[in-house]
Amino acid sequence: MKSKAAFVPTAHDETALYMHFAGRLVSADAVLLFNSQEERHLLQRRFNLPVGLGRVVGMGVEPTDPGPPDAAWPDLAERIGASRVLAYLGRVENGKGCRRAGGLLSPLRGEGRLPGPLLLLVGRRTLPIPDHPQILSTGYVSEYLSSNCCAGPTS
Repeated sequence: MKSKAAFVPTAHDETALYMHFAGRLVSADAVLLFNSQEERHLLQRRFNLPVGLGRVVGMGVEPTDPGPPDAAWPDLAERIGASRVLAYLGRVENGKGCRRAGGLLSPLRGEGRLPGPLLLLVGRRTLPIPDHPQILSTGYVSEYLSSNCCAGPTS
């Protein structure tokens, strides 16, 4: 009966992937469907899976209309200005590596020749964000804002 099952792991390189039960789920006699090639490679490495196992099917997400302009966009665009931006969109939590992301700012400054990039964290927060001039955390934003925040100011 398991051969009729399909398993879509939606795996990330986080703690749950290394728990004892994860191997039983992935090695079950089921068709594996991956959201991305990166996810497939992650599971191949983690569970020593054969290279041809499973299929990358994508996420089935079509671009959506971002809706009307967001009143918060002009303020965010001004704060970003002409800065280089290292953006993260998603839940801002330790399990996603967000606490560690702040440590990336110093090496990216390039020996002081260029101003460092802004770290833009877009999404609901579950951990405190340090007060730092190069960290901009918006919290949850509208579809319009998340569609435009990394494209730079628009007219």
